[in-house]
Amino acid sequence: MGTNYYIVTECKCCGNVNRELHIGKSSAGWVFLLRLHPADDIWSLYDWVLILKKGSIRDEYGHKILPENMLYIITNRKWTKEREVPHPHKSWDEFHASNHSENGPNGLIRPKKGDRCLSHGDGTWSYIIGEFS
Repeated sequence: MGTNYYIVTECKCCGNVNRELHIGKSSAGWVFLLRLHPADDIWSLYDWVLILKKGSIRDEYGHKILPENMLYIITNRKWTKEREVPHPHKSWDEFHASNHSENGPNGLIRPKKGDRCLSHGDGTWSYIIGEFS
C-alpha cells in the first residue's frame, strides 16, 4: 500500500481545475516512484522541481502538500526496520524476481530498470513511465 501524489493547476481566471498530473507514489520501504510525462517534457526530478511551484500539490486522500515537503518525500527516504522476507516468498531473491525489484539506497527496494522503470535517480527515487497506481 502506498500514497499517490498529484499536482493540480487551476485557471487563473475562474479557478477551475485546468490539469492534474500524477507526480508519483510513495510506498513504505521503496524508493519514490517518480512519474515521467514525456508529452509535457517532464523527464527528471529537476523538471518536477520547476513544476511543483506552479500548482497545488495533494495526495490521493486530498491532503495538501507544500512543494518543499513533496521534495522531502521524494529525496529523503530510508528504511531502518529489520526486513523479513515478505510472505509468501521464501527468499529475497524470489521476492525480487516476482516484483521485478532490487535492493536500493538507504535500505530501500527499487524497481529494476526495464519497460516501466527508465532509470534510477541519483537518490531515493526511480523514474517510471506510463500509468500506475
